[in-house]
Amino acid sequence: MNNMASIRDTCKNCNLLFAKILNKPHAAGTDTIEALHERFKAWTWYLGVFADENLSLDTRLKYSESIAQIIQQFLQIAVQALDGGS
Repeated sequence: MNNMASIRDTCKNCNLLFAKILNKPHAAGTDTIEALHERFKAWTWYLGVFADENLSLDTRLKYSESIAQIIQQFLQIAVQALDGGS
């Protein structure tokens, strides 16, 4: 997938950003953020983002660069939104 970060690494970053927001004292909308984080974790599980390397989403999309790029674009939007909220 060229020089693009792995989907796994970008999802790890999203998880860290969710945790950063949730660890803020007096964070507004904590219930909503927790619910969104749970949905995100379910999505990553369903797609196998963190599965063993030979079964992971990155590996399965090895020859489908356009689909991997679309997923990365979605994840970059999520990173920007989460990073702006921290």
